[in-house]
Amino acid sequence: VKNFAVALYPTGSARALHKNLRDTLREENLTVFDYTLIHGPSLLGDSFHLKYDGHPSHFANELYSDLLIHDLRKTFGI
Repeated sequence: VKNFAVALYPTGSARALHKNLRDTLREENLTVFDYTLIHGPSLLGDSFHLKYDGHPSHFANELYSDLLIHDLRKTFGI
């Protein structure tokens, strides 16, 4: 398969699952874009989550999409 990648989106409670999944995918020589580390107060502070439900805010989604576009262009020349 050409130009195939898996992007791991940041979630707090699934970090261990993401780590295992990332490692398994890389062992199979698949391209993995791991964005799980952008989750957290150190990068975006309180603006990362919506105030009352914990879902990523538009700031977090914008950062994620910018990183994904950058990585797709860099990796696949898209």
